[in-house]
Amino acid sequence: MKNFKIVIIFFLTLLFIPANAKDKFIGRWINENTKSVFEIVKEENQYKMYIIYSGRFFKEFQNELNGIFMKKNVSYKGTSTFIDSDYNEFDVKASYKIRKGELVIKAKGQSPFTNEKFKSKTILTKFKDDDEFTKGENLFGIQIGDNIKNYKILTRINLGNDMIGFREGIVIEAPDPNKDFETYIVQTVKDTDQIYRISAYHKANRNKLSWGRCEALMQPFRNFIFEKYSEKYTPMDEKMLTIGGKITDSTTTFALVDKKTNIYNYELWTSCDEPFSNSIGDKGQYIARISILHNGLMKLSWAKERKNKNRKKKKF
Repeated sequence: MKNFKIVIIFFLTLLFIPANAKDKFIGRWINENTKSVFEIVKEENQYKMYIIYSGRFFKEFQNELNGIFMKKNVSYKGTSTFIDSDYNEFDVKASYKIRKGELVIKAKGQSPFTNEKFKSKTILTKFKDDDEFTKGENLFGIQIGDNIKNYKILTRINLGNDMIGFREGIVIEAPDPNKDFETYIVQTVKDTDQIYRISAYHKANRNKLSWGRCEALMQPFRNFIFEKYSEKYTPMDEKMLTIGGKITDSTTTFALVDKKTNIYNYELWTSCDEPFSNSIGDKGQYIARISILHNGLMKLSWAKERKNKNRKKKKF
């Protein structure tokens, strides 16, 4: 009789267990390297993986499919969306596996656009309900990845020259301006209007600075880089990365290396250069500026520009 009661209790317990309680695939996952967030749902015998937020490009998505898989014998196989070096999206064969609480996705294939071959292993961890999406870094209240429409535009200028052609710079009003700087210029990704570069120009540029005077003005802001970014990043000399990246007194271009992933997406300048555009200054003077650039968004913008040019060429 005692055994019969135990069996009854066991079956009653099963009745009150949610259908998806044991399904370890379902839920939200994050790639700690790219900070991108995904959600897996199950529809009949198929799993669908959606990208919710791209940490590479600071963009939210709605119903953007990123992969499909299902159980085949003892494994889970399907497809996953890849992005090649020219930022083209395509699907490749992939396998999905839960191992020690992590989602492991192995994929391989070839880009139909660039013919690049891919073989990768991606590890995702659970994204908790109280976790937040990773946003871009900011400078004087201007945020990398933010849409230009969120700022007051003062004018638009040409940052290019005869060699590189037209490069649009958008002069905006900084939400949190610095007393030593007076002009704030951003550059944006084509089509998405996201900010990928922020530059602030020193007030003293009006005095046509010599190199020595410019350097004296910018040196304190090199110390500011450590104060502002050293909690999350290891600042390194961008030009010396291949031999250790040690910072010296002559370092003017910094790579912000993520302490958790050892990846760097940000470059930061505290430079004194001769003007590269007539819109910035006159030949013979040195321009004091501080700039931050997100490499991923910049390359995305370049890719979109190349594709737009190719489409125009085909029309003719």
